[in-house]
Amino acid sequence: MTIHSTKSWRILAVLLILPVLTLSLAAQRGNNSLTVVGQPGTARVFQVGGRNYVDVEGLARITNGSIRFSGNQIVLTLPDSGSDAVAAMNYIDPNALENDPLDQRIRGCGHALASIASSNQFTDDGSCQ
Repeated sequence: MTIHSTKSWRILAVLLILPVLTLSLAAQRGNNSLTVVGQPGTARVFQVGGRNYVDVEGLARITNGSIRFSGNQIVLTLPDSGSDAVAAMNYIDPNALENDPLDQRIRGCGHALASIASSNQFTDDGSCQ
């Protein structure tokens, strides 16, 4: 009878300790996530042995990248959005000189200075004021 009751106590102890261990492990793992500025969504971060690891598929998803497997390597290809952003910043409207009053004054002054230089005579027409 004591063998049976000892076995019952061990089973009860394991059943009581198991949920506590599960909660403890879940708390260590946490709900960490990686956010990329300017991109919607997040990628899950796992912590193993005190180091953080990002879910590669989640990272590819939030950066609009793609994944391929080559042997024992995972290749993450990110879209080339940097060149689009630079092109957008360097874009100048073709009608900018005609529509901007300051640009029109600078252009008029340039024409007046060119006229002075070509004629070797100073004539102030007031366009450079």
